[in-house]
Amino acid sequence: MNCSRLTSTLLVSAFVCAISVFASDSACLKKCLDTTETPSYFSDSPQWASLIEPFNLRLNYTPAAVVTADNPEHVSHGVLCARNCHIKVQAKSGGHSYASFSSGGQNGSLVIDLASLNTVTVNQADGTAIIEGGVRLGNVDDMLYAQGKRAMSHGTCSNIGIGGHITHGGYGYDSRLWGLALDHLIAMEVVLADGSISTVSPTENEDVYWALRGAADSIGIVTKFHVRTQLAPEKLVYWVYDLTDILIDVPTSVASLQEIQDFALNPEFQDRRSTWGWFLGPSTFLLRGKFFGTLDEWNNRIAPELLKGLPPPRTGSGAATDVREVSWLESQALFYGFEDINSLQQPEEPGQYNTHDIFYAKSLTIPDPMTEAAMTDYFTYAATQGATVAAPSSWFSIVNLYGGPDSQINIYDAEWSSYKDRDSIWVVQNYASVAAGNVFNEGLRPFLDNFNDAMTESMPETAFGAYANYIDPDLTAEEAHFLYYGEDIYPRLLDIKMRVDPDQVFYNPLAVGVGDF
Repeated sequence: MNCSRLTSTLLVSAFVCAISVFASDSACLKKCLDTTETPSYFSDSPQWASLIEPFNLRLNYTPAAVVTADNPEHVSHGVLCARNCHIKVQAKSGGHSYASFSSGGQNGSLVIDLASLNTVTVNQADGTAIIEGGVRLGNVDDMLYAQGKRAMSHGTCSNIGIGGHITHGGYGYDSRLWGLALDHLIAMEVVLADGSISTVSPTENEDVYWALRGAADSIGIVTKFHVRTQLAPEKLVYWVYDLTDILIDVPTSVASLQEIQDFALNPEFQDRRSTWGWFLGPSTFLLRGKFFGTLDEWNNRIAPELLKGLPPPRTGSGAATDVREVSWLESQALFYGFEDINSLQQPEEPGQYNTHDIFYAKSLTIPDPMTEAAMTDYFTYAATQGATVAAPSSWFSIVNLYGGPDSQINIYDAEWSSYKDRDSIWVVQNYASVAAGNVFNEGLRPFLDNFNDAMTESMPETAFGAYANYIDPDLTAEEAHFLYYGEDIYPRLLDIKMRVDPDQVFYNPLAVGVGDF
């Protein structure tokens, strides 16, 4: 931290300590933010409604204020003002938190919106890049590619912010080839609970660096990510097979999934060049992925083995089957749901984002192959209980391949980062929602709880976990700490949290330290 930053931090801290003696928490916060000229908004601001609207409209919280940071110093001032005025803090990178934790996860927190921190700069000498904390994933793709045709692995929604995504894993259809988004990190600039602006890396503030890569919401606010990138491929294979005909009955579904899992674990055909998963809906079953090889090899060697023993994929009008060779940016756009690569570009200013849903989601990480009994329970539940979910409610189940032969996701361990589920084969997202303009159907929550149970109860010896980017607000803090971090990682995280944030400035209902301090 340089001298000017240190001086700024000390002045703000001294000022707030002076006024917090006689001011209420909210009045203290407003006076501090105003005096330090930190861009901030309160409930009487015309922009308030757009700034606080969450992605998940099921979970609405009212912050104490929103800081729209233009630089790391604004983040630092916001953290110091909140800490000394006894107000909790959460960062908002894209605002896509499933549990609305980017709104604080409760009323009365300070939200620090990073949307204005939205630049990407590639070092042409070594191909590394600096990505600011508020950049959305579609813009990451667009800006990396524009600066030397660079690329990195990350998720499949272009409007997600990089901050929460990369620091809690960040799976995408390039991850078996390049690792998770988190695995691209080589250093970070972070604001800690004492307001300091620090650099963390494998050789500088190593414990904080380790903790941020898996649990940043509890440790600090990252303003810059230093990442490795790859040269984007000129071409790759985008593929989707519409295998809805496997749903004709449960035995056919189970036999088909057994064949699919056998392919996933076969090193003769499955290597790091293939990342894929399945989508199950009430009357839909799709296999979808990327192959970093030629269309000829895919069509003549890989696909015949993948489809062996399965009903033929549906083709023609109304079928989703689509196999083609595409450019890198085309592949990203297609997985985002676009045909036009220009659609990658996403809103960059605070309050501009206007895509929302009304939903609940649960996740599972599965380290063992699914058994025939678990597959049977999975498809039976989908066919019977899934059929009872009627409009305006809907549901889907997405299962992605993490592990298997040659995966670059599970080559790391708990010494590498605080991200837990390196040994997973499958990672599951079960998701239920209601159409816009409707009240959430509370029956969807037990529906998803039981859906997860249907996948786990026939595999009682398996150590299931959960994926933090599909955060589940129905968990207790104790359950979340075990599922997202486990008994090996969590104690080290807790020790770091108690050292760098003993007052729990960075808080949400499932944060590291909740229930332990």
